[in-house]
Amino acid sequence: MRSILFLMILTSCAWAGELRVFSYNIHHGVGLDGKLDLNRIAEVIKKQKPDLVALQEVDKVVPRSGKVDQAAVLAKLLGMHYAYGKCIDLNGGEYGNAILSKYPIQDTMVHKLPGPGESRAVLEAIIHIHGKKLSFASVHLDWEKDETRVGQVQAMEKVMSLRQHPVIMAGDFNAIPDSDTMTHVKSTWKITTKSGAALTYPAGDPKKEIDYIIYRGFETAKASCLVLDEAVASDHRPLIGVIIVP
Repeated sequence: MRSILFLMILTSCAWAGELRVFSYNIHHGVGLDGKLDLNRIAEVIKKQKPDLVALQEVDKVVPRSGKVDQAAVLAKLLGMHYAYGKCIDLNGGEYGNAILSKYPIQDTMVHKLPGPGESRAVLEAIIHIHGKKLSFASVHLDWEKDETRVGQVQAMEKVMSLRQHPVIMAGDFNAIPDSDTMTHVKSTWKITTKSGAALTYPAGDPKKEIDYIIYRGFETAKASCLVLDEAVASDHRPLIGVIIVP
């Protein structure tokens, strides 16, 4: 009943001191059924009517996904503005993070994160919403070692601590709640509380909570999010959150 009530609240929200934030590791559009389907990803997002969307594992002109710019395709399908940030080169194309926004994007920055293995990054977009400046970021941390992720969080903090305006960050942290990684996050960020089920990976039968929406700079904000019951479109379950700003 609690989850149903929360969904009803989310469905009725519009901008009135509230931001609807969506986070999704889209697995380059390939679902657990093995099908590449960006229209399906777009429909999952569209149903939640988000203001801001953070995406991870997004291809740009990569052969395996039809050599399309996935961020641009999703933005067109949803009627949203977009930004893309490369993490690595991949088979003649690129692979990284993306942001979709209901509001125009003023500027973007890609912050490379330290660590061995596959290169990781934070994509940050500067967005003005009804005259209010906001940084919105999509993040994808290392999947192998908590030690590496801690270093990445510390690097991320060095950049974001310089912001004189609110920051919302969402994505795949590859870290469970009681890990050293999330302990470091909690020391300087507020983690949006999940209502109902909290596990996000793997989508078909979730065993871990590794996807989050975090924020800072909203001193008296109230926030909550919900893990959506979407088990096929990607290998992660998506999050929809609401941050209520007085």
